[in-house]
Amino acid sequence: MTVPTAARDVSPHLDDVDTTPARVAAQRPSAEPRLTAAADWALALYRKSVLKQAKFRRIESLMDDPAGRSNLDVGADNGVISYLLRRRGGQWRSADLDSRAVASIRQLVGEEVYQLDGARTPFADRAFDQVVIVDYLEHIADDRAFAEELARILKPGGIAVINVPHLQPRSPLNRLRHRIGLTDEWHGHLRPGYTVEGLRELLGPRFVVERAVTYSRFGSELVDTALNGIYELVRKRSGGASSSKGTVVTEGDLRRHRKQFRLLSLLYPALRLTAWTDRLLPWQPGHKLIVRARRLAAPAKPPREDADVDASTDQYARRFDGRVGSWFLEVQTRLTLAALAGLPRGASVLDVGGGHAQLAPPLIDAGYRVTVVGSDRICGRRLEPWTSPGRCAFEVADLHRLPYADQAFDAVLCYRLLAHSVDWRRLVGELCRVAARCVIVDYPSRRSINIVSHRLFGMKQSIEGGTTRRYAMYGRDEIAGGFEQARFRVAEEWPQFLLPMALYRLGRSARLARAAELAARALGLTRAFGSPVIARADRRSG
Repeated sequence: MTVPTAARDVSPHLDDVDTTPARVAAQRPSAEPRLTAAADWALALYRKSVLKQAKFRRIESLMDDPAGRSNLDVGADNGVISYLLRRRGGQWRSADLDSRAVASIRQLVGEEVYQLDGARTPFADRAFDQVVIVDYLEHIADDRAFAEELARILKPGGIAVINVPHLQPRSPLNRLRHRIGLTDEWHGHLRPGYTVEGLRELLGPRFVVERAVTYSRFGSELVDTALNGIYELVRKRSGGASSSKGTVVTEGDLRRHRKQFRLLSLLYPALRLTAWTDRLLPWQPGHKLIVRARRLAAPAKPPREDADVDASTDQYARRFDGRVGSWFLEVQTRLTLAALAGLPRGASVLDVGGGHAQLAPPLIDAGYRVTVVGSDRICGRRLEPWTSPGRCAFEVADLHRLPYADQAFDAVLCYRLLAHSVDWRRLVGELCRVAARCVIVDYPSRRSINIVSHRLFGMKQSIEGGTTRRYAMYGRDEIAGGFEQARFRVAEEWPQFLLPMALYRLGRSARLARAAELAARALGLTRAFGSPVIARADRRSG
């Protein structure tokens, strides 16, 4: 899986050489891992951990051969991952946040183990050919600053292998975890996880994500949840020390709870069998995400978010001519006004990419103060009947860098863009930045007949006179995850039509279309399988 580079330069401008003692020391060759009893207990525990074994297999599959290279691993909890990585050869250094984790890693691998305080590291510029990051980003306050640091310490062409929780806001297993106390706070997570697109945006234009995989589906996660719950119960009863990273099992823990670990050994075949059920759910995304990203020599050219140019043309507007087209816009307007319910008359609304002039006029008539922003001056032409008399404003801007202060508008709307966006998560993040209360978007849903749209695209294009474009589809969890990363929560969704709009255009009967959709809504089919979907996301408090 290859994902294009994101479009924002987040690389620092630092001196190439640093001769401070800490950074000079960081360049010493690493020691071989100790073949002692310290390694014995860690490997014994590793062999009884389904999740750790799966994690290391994925890391090995994505990293370059470390032999002859300078390598760093960050965040490898009790150190067994650090130990296994060093056994593959090459020069290694290790680092982590938690003092107990650092002590445990040092006990296993010896020297060149560092404690970090978050985003900064003590290593020289371009010090490493490869960096392996294991369950670290979600634990630090400023993950964006760490991405900048990663760009600094990696050589051009160097590889970053990054393992993080996979963001799945609707996962029933995550809800179960929270109910038994295994919350993000317990794990020391400052954010619930990431998506591929979120990591791509975070890494910025200094990196290209070359491959991404998820692993640890329902069976494996159920095993991990049960083991974490039992471990926490035992720890509390025995008065054991807690960690800022959730479960960090050290050699001392193993000695104190020898009986429990013997029981784990006996139960391991059953746990392994439970985890094996992951293979019965190959379509289900895993709860863990791992990506391989390459450090580029120079930032990639940022893509331009300009899909609104096509949507602002007269040719595009003709798709909504006639009674059927008027009915489409009537449904869209009714649902949009319902999504804005609760905002006072006179509230400020920003319509991003609204040069199609479908939303601004009814919003103005409803008493809202409307500003439309487009990617090009031509996008304002269809709005001139409202901008000329001063009933609304139109401005031209980079849609990825809107020229407004944080929370400048009560509500932000964005229709017709997500389906054709070059970087939809970045776009969503910017919409959320300037919205004080809510963001409202529309998107084509995968839970609809759109799932076969690629096979019917030629027919759709002929029906719509060549004005249609290929488009991206989204799942509910995907959209919810995009907003979660911007600290917004999808509060409500309104699917618009059960049957494809192109089919209604072909039929040319607004009366039959209304009757068909009325029946579909009464049966709950539109709610379950309708598209496009209008979604409202609200800013989280606190």
